[in-house]
Amino acid sequence: MSERNAADGAQRGRRWVLWSVAAALVVISTLALVVVALPLLLFPDIDDAAPGSLAWYLVLPRFLTAAPTPAACGEPRYALHFIDGEKPQSASVKFQTRASLAELRTAYARELTACAPEAGAAEGRRFQCDRSQYDTVVLSLDPGDGCRRAQITFLSR
Repeated sequence: MSERNAADGAQRGRRWVLWSVAAALVVISTLALVVVALPLLLFPDIDDAAPGSLAWYLVLPRFLTAAPTPAACGEPRYALHFIDGEKPQSASVKFQTRASLAELRTAYARELTACAPEAGAAEGRRFQCDRSQYDTVVLSLDPGDGCRRAQITFLSR
């Protein structure tokens, strides 16, 4: 009789371990889903993310956060807008700069590989690209001298 009690106890122990492992897997899977989904729920569209912010680390694509800010005279700000109806997804970096449009094009040469100036675009400010992250790049720079506003926008299908 004691052998049977020992066997029942061992079986209950194995069942307890299996249930514990299953519960731990459910908890870990739920936490992983929350970690992935929470930033997208908290930041459906980002308009003014600073470097080092939670949105900057968790949501913004790396090609955007690694984008150069030549001759910057202010901290860059980042924006990300997801597809909304007919409006394409866009990611942009805005900053104050002393650089000219030619210097911006030079700084963004890596991002503009596999890109060609769009026909009819003024001064080489809009480029059609054949890249996986984006298919259009728009460079905008306020007129004037000194520190002025620049914005680089990446549009995707």
